[in-house]
Amino acid sequence: MTAEPTVRETEDAERDTVRAEAGLALIYYVAVLGYLFVHQENELQHYVTLVGLPLGLILIHQRRRRGEWSLRHALSTVGLRKGMLGSGLAWAVPLGLAVSLTIQLLFSRNAAAFRDLVTSGRVLYLLPIAFALLWPIVRLRSCGRTSRRQGIPSPVR
Repeated sequence: MTAEPTVRETEDAERDTVRAEAGLALIYYVAVLGYLFVHQENELQHYVTLVGLPLGLILIHQRRRRGEWSLRHALSTVGLRKGMLGSGLAWAVPLGLAVSLTIQLLFSRNAAAFRDLVTSGRVLYLLPIAFALLWPIVRLRSCGRTSRRQGIPSPVR
C-alpha cells in the first residue's frame, strides 16, 4: 500500500517542475538573444521565436514530464498567472529599460552621442518625452486603427 503524497510534497514537486521549465525558457531566450545579434528578423519572426517556439517547447516538456497539456500551467511557468501580472510588469519595465539603455550605451553606432545624453543628464527629461510622444502611436495601433489613416508614418514595413 502506497501512501498519498502530502500537500507539501506535491507543492515541492510542482515548484521543482516550474523551476526546471523556467530554466529551460531562460536558456532559450539567451540563445535567441545571441541569434538576434547576428540575424535581423521582422515582427512575425519575432513572435515565432520569442513567443510561439518557447511556448511550444514548454508544452512539449510538460507533456513528457506530466503526461498532460496545460496552457494555464505553461503560461504560469513564465510568470503569467492570474493576479500576478502586476508584479511581473513591475519588474519587466525597469529591467527592459536598463537592458536596452546598456546595449545602446555599449554597442550602438551612436553610442558616443547616447553617452553624451546620459552624462549630461538630458536623458532624464528626453526619455520620458520620447515615451510620451510615442504613446499616441501605440494607442492608435492597439485600437485597430492604422497609422496611415491618422497620417503617422509607419516605422516598420
